[in-house]
Amino acid sequence: MPENGYIVATTLRGPLEAFRRMGGDAETLVRHHGLAAGARDAPPTVALHRFVGVFQSAAAGVCDSTFGWRAGQAFDLSDLGEMGTALETAPTLGAALATFCRAFAAVQSDSVLRLHVSGGRAHLCYRILDPNLWPRDQDAEFTMSILSRLIARAAGPGWRPIALEFEHGAHAGLADESAALHCRIGTGAEWNELIFHERVLDLPMPGRDVAVFRPLLDAIVGAARAREAGLTISRRVRQILLADLGHGGVTEARIAAQLGRSERTLRRQLRAEGAVFSELLAQCRIDLARHWLSEGTLDAPDIALRLGYSDPSAFRRAFRRRTGQTPASLRAATHRA
Repeated sequence: MPENGYIVATTLRGPLEAFRRMGGDAETLVRHHGLAAGARDAPPTVALHRFVGVFQSAAAGVCDSTFGWRAGQAFDLSDLGEMGTALETAPTLGAALATFCRAFAAVQSDSVLRLHVSGGRAHLCYRILDPNLWPRDQDAEFTMSILSRLIARAAGPGWRPIALEFEHGAHAGLADESAALHCRIGTGAEWNELIFHERVLDLPMPGRDVAVFRPLLDAIVGAARAREAGLTISRRVRQILLADLGHGGVTEARIAAQLGRSERTLRRQLRAEGAVFSELLAQCRIDLARHWLSEGTLDAPDIALRLGYSDPSAFRRAFRRRTGQTPASLRAATHRA
């Protein structure tokens, strides 16, 4: 298992074909990002940062900021292998989405896909965890487009979400996407989020087949668990920290429980890898803070509160100690660039 994030390579088939149809040179594009162009012995996964880079370059190459969204609308679920078949044959839309969330690591690592329901609304949230992997707007729009089309398979072509939120900033193409969806699209959010009425979760999937779905569910959940089990414990802790910081107290005890370990066992396993929980927590805080400051989505007091610092001055001291500059100086330097 490579230490870098990965995604199954077949997810590039449709987008690269779309790029060709729009006049792009797909072979040159993938070579530019260090990928094999149609090699028979190509690896089953590609590095996540290369995948994201391909999408960013493709959008720039065809001068279309909606490239990711368009590619998602045309995406063939069969390119996800067993996962795609499971989504198609799930008994209900809710079962399909729950399966995708539960076994997402089977197709993409270092990322989170979550579904929760509140007040009659369903919230489907996606994010690549590494805050240093940026820009990634085309990947975000590609993924949310696939999810919206999956929902429409069950809800019908007239289905519309309540709202769509993206973590990246606005671009000209978002107006077209908003018009196509007939919903509000927000930007600068913490997560890429699709919000829709809870009731559609009970709708049957058109290709539902429980006899096919059940064994596939076991297989892909098992594959996801196996891939996660192959990660170092420090990497798994970092993933949880990056996903959960800003959502209540992130403590060593809580993370140990999530990983099915005692605090003592977690400390021992981290120590064996030369890691310490407090250091991982501190670095994740700084990585997220640097990202939010660079993007200008939050000011320093809000970041301090979200990351669990006692007050803004404690955040400023910690940030300067680790980066050699103040939050204000980093933001100013980023905006000048």
